Amino acid sequence: MAELRYLTVPDLLWLNLELTGNPQTYRFDKLEEVCAYQYGRGTFDPIHQAARLALGWKRQRPFQTGNDACGFVSVHAFLMANDLPVEMDDVSGAAWWSSLPTDSVTLASELRAMSRQGHIHDYHNVVDYREILGGIIRQYAESLAALNAAEQPAAMRDMARTRLTGELIR
Repeated sequence: MAELRYLTVPDLLWLNLELTGNPQTYRFDKLEEVCAYQYGRGTFDPIHQAARLALGWKRQRPFQTGNDACGFVSVHAFLMANDLPVEMDDVSGAAWWSSLPTDSVTLASELRAMSRQGHIHDYHNVVDYREILGGIIRQYAESLAALNAAEQPAAMRDMARTRLTGELIR
């Protein structure tokens, strides 16, 4: 593979809308940070980058609700778009996401063991992330419903920022 394919902020906004059914309040700075976790910082290892992305979702939680489901789908989509789909059944998806290791090395090892490598796309270097995301949403419907049901919405106060400094209002 010559270059990696990345999710964008609009992809993640669309994904959250699809998973929650409603537009959600979100922190743009945290959403941009989550998106940046995909990049390798000098490395070219999509498995490690997917592990960073997963831990970024766990840490940042940019949306008022739907963060766990979005994180789960975006990690799967990133790997699938880069020809490393994860093999996991729908029943165990929510449990796997809820008990992720907290360090990227261990998580990368788990992802490497669950991924299979090979060219799986019919397109010529054009990624249709909506198609990939939609397929993952359909494949893991039960896990995503469980993740959304278990997540507590963030308090609106935690989503607010001041206009001048960008600091959280406390």
